[in-house]
Amino acid sequence: MVSSLAHPDDAARFLEACRESSEVMHARLGELLERLDDPARRAPAARLLHAVVGEAERAAHAPFSVTRLSLPGHRLRLLQLPSVFAPEQWSFTFYEGLRRIPHADFEGRVVAELGSGNGWISLALARFGLPRKVYGLDINPRAVLSARLNAHLDASAPDGSLLVDSTGKSLLDRIEFHVSDVLTWCRERRLTFDHIIGCIPQVLDPTLGRELDTHARSDGFLHALSNYCGRQGFVEDRFGLGLMARVLEESIELLAPGGKVTFNLGGRPGRALLRRLFERRGYRVSEIWRTRAPQAEDTDIQSLVEIEARTDHRFEFFLGPQSEESVGARTAAAFAAAGGTIYHSIHVYQGALEHSQQVKALFAVLRDPVFQDAHGAIDLAFGDEHVAEEKLSFLVELADWLARPRGFPYAQTAGLSEFREHLASYLASYFQAPIAPDALIATPTRAAALVALLLHHRPPRALIDRELATLLLGPELGTSTTRWGGTEVLEAPRSLELCRQLLERLRPGLLVVALTSPESQSLDSIRLLVETARTTNTTLVLDVSAGFELSSAPAQHPALRLLAEQPLPEHVTLLCGLVKDDVYRDLELSVLVSENAATLSALADVAELTYSRPPLLVQRYYARILADLLSFRIQGTGGTPRRPRAPERPPPPTATERPAALALPGDPARADVLRLDYGENSLSAPTCLRAHLLEAFARRQLDEAESDVRPELIALLEARFGLQDIAAERLHVAGGTAPLFTSLMLACAAAGGTLLLPQGAYGYFEGCARLVGASVRPIVTARSDDYKVTPAALTAAIDECAAPHWLYLNAPIVNPTGAAYSAAELAELLRIASAARVKVILDTVFTGLDHAPRHTGANTTPEQLAGASQPAPLGDLSAPTELVVLGGVSKELAAGGLRFGYGYASTPDLSRALAGSAAFGVPHPTLRFALKRTLAQLLDPDARTRRELDEQRALLARRAALLCDVLRECGWDPIEPQGGLFVVARPGYGARTVELVTPDGPRSFHLGAGGLVEALFATTGLLVNGPAWTGIPEHHRFVLSVPQEVFDGALAALRRFHRLVEDADRDAMDKAP
Repeated sequence: MVSSLAHPDDAARFLEACRESSEVMHARLGELLERLDDPARRAPAARLLHAVVGEAERAAHAPFSVTRLSLPGHRLRLLQLPSVFAPEQWSFTFYEGLRRIPHADFEGRVVAELGSGNGWISLALARFGLPRKVYGLDINPRAVLSARLNAHLDASAPDGSLLVDSTGKSLLDRIEFHVSDVLTWCRERRLTFDHIIGCIPQVLDPTLGRELDTHARSDGFLHALSNYCGRQGFVEDRFGLGLMARVLEESIELLAPGGKVTFNLGGRPGRALLRRLFERRGYRVSEIWRTRAPQAEDTDIQSLVEIEARTDHRFEFFLGPQSEESVGARTAAAFAAAGGTIYHSIHVYQGALEHSQQVKALFAVLRDPVFQDAHGAIDLAFGDEHVAEEKLSFLVELADWLARPRGFPYAQTAGLSEFREHLASYLASYFQAPIAPDALIATPTRAAALVALLLHHRPPRALIDRELATLLLGPELGTSTTRWGGTEVLEAPRSLELCRQLLERLRPGLLVVALTSPESQSLDSIRLLVETARTTNTTLVLDVSAGFELSSAPAQHPALRLLAEQPLPEHVTLLCGLVKDDVYRDLELSVLVSENAATLSALADVAELTYSRPPLLVQRYYARILADLLSFRIQGTGGTPRRPRAPERPPPPTATERPAALALPGDPARADVLRLDYGENSLSAPTCLRAHLLEAFARRQLDEAESDVRPELIALLEARFGLQDIAAERLHVAGGTAPLFTSLMLACAAAGGTLLLPQGAYGYFEGCARLVGASVRPIVTARSDDYKVTPAALTAAIDECAAPHWLYLNAPIVNPTGAAYSAAELAELLRIASAARVKVILDTVFTGLDHAPRHTGANTTPEQLAGASQPAPLGDLSAPTELVVLGGVSKELAAGGLRFGYGYASTPDLSRALAGSAAFGVPHPTLRFALKRTLAQLLDPDARTRRELDEQRALLARRAALLCDVLRECGWDPIEPQGGLFVVARPGYGARTVELVTPDGPRSFHLGAGGLVEALFATTGLLVNGPAWTGIPEHHRFVLSVPQEVFDGALAALRRFHRLVEDADRDAMDKAP
């Protein structure tokens, strides 16, 4: 009978060959493994493997050892290579923890074991857990060789036959081992897992990098990888947990729905830190097993001693297995050096993703190196489930939105349409109030809403709730001359009955009452107040902020019941402030609700002129909350139908005349419109701004220093304009430059001043000044001077009107002509202003957008702009010049929608005037944090930021040159800009009437004055700003900073319009007698 076992001589010869060297041993074992993996040769190879292992157990000096483990239910015999970590207390604790997990968590599941070593845990798990598949992964290729050999050893009998379990499967059917740097092998193959387990090295060796070539390394080096890890680029690196952090994040990508992770962790960093390791990445964590083990003698803890010396963190060691009190790493190291045995705890932690889909989506974005800082700042550890859901939902949406290059344009004047649509649906769904989205106007704050109401109605007297009035007036409330603009402001009580008495006696033009008293919970009391206000001809504003909440079970509000029963009376407006402190403290947004079309239109005009628009990201945040609240409501099943908005009516006699700058020739929302009238930068913002915004919103907390943007602004003012000795207390930040300008104009109007406004200045600013009651006197400018202010023109303007004077200048780059003041020109204008005691408002918002060198062509490159001229210095402001320097991020950084501006005042009086901008809202700490980081990069840009800003300037220069060429081709006379976002040009068509073909048929157009704007829009869909906007007779403005397809379409539209006019001229000549 032929023996079914391998011949002993074969095993002895094999073992003898392995003694030659480590390389020969691994080569021979690799050859044996190849035969084992081949089903045709497997049986004899398995017999040889069993014989070799038996021979090694008996040999005195075998090149490798054999380990036997007696586990519950079966025994393991393991081939142990010198370079592979052997089973010991660390892994035994892990195995004990795994045995405590319910069998159902493994049976039929797909499992990955990281750091599988010689494979014993994967092999044991395959036996007792009956998973569908276990993937054992290790960075050490010799460990994987050992594990694969052990799988064959445990899967076969000594006669080479394959063993099968109760289900008829072999161990080889259930298990695979692969070389992998943590989960890299699996990620490359897009595998998913129900359970990821492992023992991960947790002592930092700074000499190890993240990328390791392990194939040509010594046995000693490979064995050390079981104890040490290199830096992984995570904040946890300093605690030796960087590799563990990387594993947890890679697991997020690969976990199947409901999947879990279970890891063995040394307790040296402390249990609180270990739990946060999981929790800040969105895992719900539980401890399933714990024990203590002696610190391995071959693991150097000196790196932990050094960490304690550099930081306030304290590691945890014990001087005995039962010690209750821990000691730090320094004490433990000294104790061990003196011959003592130190211990540390070992924990088995299990984690499951609480919001799996959202966490996966978020980390998919955070893997991009662009968001490295946001990645490090992420913290998804929430004590409140509601907060977790709310923040995660917004963060996921924000991350996806910021993942691609984009700018941050202004939202619609009345508010982001998505936000207003969701809020209208929320009111209809939860309060049965069938309000239309266009009956809502969003404002940054309740105080900003109040400003809009006062500017629109201009009441001689107003009764305003004390809290709101204080936001508007500050400490001046209650003085004998409390006024805002031309309005006397009195405190309104919260008792509705008292309000009714005051209405009947005082008959104010405006009453703003907060519905907070018990009486205000009565719908009848509110109806009485509404009726009294109607009889006294008073505009009534009901502030419902205190009782309004965004939740899935909101309390019913009597004012909203009124809104549900009938349309709001024309004289009634609801005011609602939304402030959610749960996630981002004091993230404020306010809403006005009116069903009076004339009021809504006027309030939108006020918001347009003052740029009182809520920050885009704040509106997106509240839109996300509302969308989540609506997501589980059944829509369209007999709910309350929306009321159509009331028809437009003539404005009341007190309303302000609508500025010409707001006039549009048609519907700008029509499908074929090409908007070159929209004065903002719609190009992509710098990548660093997107990255810093995500980091800001990802962080849990921001301290005051982290969001104090003033140091960077001071450095920017010093670097760009040469300002010296800047006083931080006179530097103000606001929701854009326009609120700062509005506040200054309110001060100008209160003092009876006159604004000297250059002909060809920003179109909205004249309308804003007049809106708040300031007098405006134009300064005559000339084409020969590129419409810049000359010393003679400024002197003449000062002499022609009474003091006090305020001078507005766009400088160094002029808006909209794109001309640039030299340092000498600007210094002379400031000298004249100072001598005449003129207060100067210097708007620098177009700084950083210079096109120099002059006359750049269509092929201008960023390299050609490297020597571009720097902004003009302003010098020492200790001189008597009364100066305000305004700046912002809307133009240079394509970030108008973020709403951030700053103003620096050279005197305390001007500083107090700037402080009034707080009523329009102060940028939230998250935005200030992001811009603090971004401004620092403007001051010292990295290569990417420098390249992106240079590319933007080069693009604007090329477009300006190309547009000027096309305009000349079409008979226009353009002003070649030296910077900025616009081209201004005078048409050559003359003041005549022509008949042109439009999509709706032939129409007659007068091409003089503003008629050309209407003609262009009606015939081609091209929308530009006319002379009423530019302030320069006959000159029109064209925006350069639009999407490429819009710019190309505009060039084609100009040529098409020119051909239409030429065709009309030929037709007219043909018809002439």
